[in-house]
Amino acid sequence: MVLTPRYADFPETFFEKLDAVEFSQNPILHWNEALAKELGMTDRLFYSSVQVAQAYAGHQFGHFVPQLGDGRARLVGEFQDSQGRLFEVHLKGSGPTKFSRRGDGLATLDAVLRELLVSEDMHALGIPTTRTLAVLGTGKKVIRENEHPGAIQVRIAKSHVRVGTFEYFASRGNTAAIKILADEMLERLFPQLTIEANVYLALFEAVMEKQIQLVCRWLQVGFIHGVMNTDNTLISGETIDYGPCAFMEEYDPLKVFSSIDHQGRYAYARQPQIIKWNLTVLGQCLLPLFSESQDEATQILQRTLANFEDQFDAKWLSGMGRKLGLEEAKSSDAVLIQDFLSLLQKYEMDFTLGFRNLSEQIEHKEKDLKEWSIRWKSRIGENKKTLQQTLNDLNFTNPLFIPRNHLVEAAIKAAAQKNNFAPVERLLAAFKNPFQNSTDFVDLQLPAKPEERVQATFCGT
Repeated sequence: MVLTPRYADFPETFFEKLDAVEFSQNPILHWNEALAKELGMTDRLFYSSVQVAQAYAGHQFGHFVPQLGDGRARLVGEFQDSQGRLFEVHLKGSGPTKFSRRGDGLATLDAVLRELLVSEDMHALGIPTTRTLAVLGTGKKVIRENEHPGAIQVRIAKSHVRVGTFEYFASRGNTAAIKILADEMLERLFPQLTIEANVYLALFEAVMEKQIQLVCRWLQVGFIHGVMNTDNTLISGETIDYGPCAFMEEYDPLKVFSSIDHQGRYAYARQPQIIKWNLTVLGQCLLPLFSESQDEATQILQRTLANFEDQFDAKWLSGMGRKLGLEEAKSSDAVLIQDFLSLLQKYEMDFTLGFRNLSEQIEHKEKDLKEWSIRWKSRIGENKKTLQQTLNDLNFTNPLFIPRNHLVEAAIKAAAQKNNFAPVERLLAAFKNPFQNSTDFVDLQLPAKPEERVQATFCGT
């Protein structure tokens, strides 16, 4: 059952109220039946009588923009699943709002399908993410660099509140609105924290933990977000906005795919420091709620952020250790992990298959790879499990299928230009079980050939 979004009950400074539009007549180009079943949805109606475009600000590539907002999207409702969890229904590409900043408010089918493909693989990999419930056709042409078919993404998230939402009100000195947002996030996402002595500090610490977990999971699969702006950092810790994102093939810590990231701000290995930067911005917004004394509030924030590196390093070490088959990673294992990454880079090995092939115990000709392999086998020999059990477990930790750029672009091109959705559906079928080998999808495991490589991705929404 779709309900009026709770967000619509907030003061009108939080949003623009839009005329309710029914989208159930739009042709459904893709319906995510698996997601609908997970959420307990029994029909394909996903709108309410009250629809709003949310206001938010944000730092984009480090530069503050005081008003962004839903310029091509609307929050159309929310529903409660069988477990009592609330989810918001958002339509992206549904037309202009007062936040459009001279844009047309529309989305291309290309961009919507990209969101669908990458987010479904992320979900199957166990990485928190927004998801696409449906892709709707519009029958309209959308002009970007060329003419594209238009589409609407029906997006599901626990909450669409962003760091930039807090920034919107902090930049206007509206502490009352910040408290409303913080209380909503506590009730909606972290109800267990309401008993804490300083609930707003507890909220910040919980968000920091979620963001650390999220970015560590990105790094473990070679994912580069591309636009880690504060308006793309959800308080819920879900990945949002799959515009100029990509999964690395050959390993390079400074790899950038976004066509607009000219300085490499959001390169693969810089994502940890960027999420700390974004969290610092959130913490500054919450200062008035930490303490009535600004000095004390600032000290509280500084003490909390001082723990970031230790928390991040521990999560990174644990996660990367699992990718090497280590039952319990020790601090000394960081050298073993970094040495393997350096070898991946030196020999331009595929990041995904480099880890996946560990389970095959492939013999290498290169001396440094052989030496590393001896060290690695000695280390996993300390596990309580047998060697074969460890190697088997690696295939449930290191994926075989990722949304490789050339495959995604080829599938999108077939759908957008030829109305052939079979390649999209085939990729989705492979992504349902990204760890499981299948003779049906052998060609989808392979890195791009030199002539197929895609080195830049675009927002394109």
